[in-house]
Amino acid sequence: MRSAVLAKSVSGLTRRRGRTAVSVATLGLAVASLWIFAVTPLMDDRMASEVARNRLADLTVDIRPQPVDAAVLARLRALPNVAAVEPRSAFTTRVYAGGGRRERALLVGVPDFRRQQADVVRVTSGAAPSAPGTALTEVQNARQGRFDGGRGDVARVIGADGRTRALRLTGEGRNLGGAQAVTGDDKAVVFYTTPATVAAVRGSPGATSLAFRLRDASPPAARRTLAAVRDVLRAGLPGFTGFSTLPDVRAPGDWPGKAIFEDFGTLFLIVTALALLSGLVLISGTMNAMVAEEAGEIATMRAVGARRRQVAAVYLRTALLLGALGAAVGVPLGVLLANAMVAFFGSSFFAIDAGFGVSWPWVAASAVLGIAGPALAALPAVRRGVRRPLQETLAAAGLPAA
Repeated sequence: MRSAVLAKSVSGLTRRRGRTAVSVATLGLAVASLWIFAVTPLMDDRMASEVARNRLADLTVDIRPQPVDAAVLARLRALPNVAAVEPRSAFTTRVYAGGGRRERALLVGVPDFRRQQADVVRVTSGAAPSAPGTALTEVQNARQGRFDGGRGDVARVIGADGRTRALRLTGEGRNLGGAQAVTGDDKAVVFYTTPATVAAVRGSPGATSLAFRLRDASPPAARRTLAAVRDVLRAGLPGFTGFSTLPDVRAPGDWPGKAIFEDFGTLFLIVTALALLSGLVLISGTMNAMVAEEAGEIATMRAVGARRRQVAAVYLRTALLLGALGAAVGVPLGVLLANAMVAFFGSSFFAIDAGFGVSWPWVAASAVLGIAGPALAALPAVRRGVRRPLQETLAAAGLPAA
């Protein structure tokens, strides 16, 4: 009996190959679109490894330009919840970017490129700057068309005194926060250099921020650490009265640009909803047409004693087969789609190699939804078909009444 039901379901699909192919293709696209929901967790996984590799700071405080000596840094490192601290100096200015145009520029001073404790700047080509007036260019500068200079070129930046200063580029560097400064709302050309070079361009020495990695990054622990940091700076820095901006506390699992990325995800969910809706509508229409066209076969099965449940099982199994074919097409396509999107966003906005990954929970979820969805969409049409009175079904099929 089961083999006969399966044979009937298969024959129902093979007799309408054109319609079946269109339905499978539409279902495959609908199942693949479900993987848009998997893009965010896949991106979270990639960025979690990047956060660890780059030692992304959990707490960052900005201060007015001021030298922070080794004794103060030692007291900060000795705080109970502090795993590491990294002073940085920064200066926002303008750079000549070609064609006479000037672009917003951000100079970031790194005390020691070989021993970075937080917010690591990685040298991707060339060598780290060491001599006065040398710098790395952020890899996103060229990718985003902001600044095309590379190793051996000279960047001309404007100092605080209005004079033009030359920065000889020694290579390219990459930093999660720096990449976001290039692609974010402010869109600055970012250079990584030494604190001495920043001081020369800015006209004053000293750090402008302190980046901390915490042992416990939960909000209550971060607030307690922030208060302790403030106390150390008040005691150790002459003239320190408070932070120059609101402290930046990174929530666990957060990373630079995540909010913008999730905004894109919201737009893609609309596409997913439309794809799913179109797939379900097509399946419902296909099953309606199949039930109507096979009124004679339904009448014959019922006339020889088949129960309504048995007749319904034939068409629901047809819908399940259709869903299985759609899932077989859609799941691999969805894996490729999700990884392509993660790779695009990772390269374009974060300058990372996202690699390739598979979310097995999403493989299972999309397969189940792809198979079960068509059966649920077909259920109303099948129920209407099998609940028609036998005499009416025979008449609709042009058969003599029993």
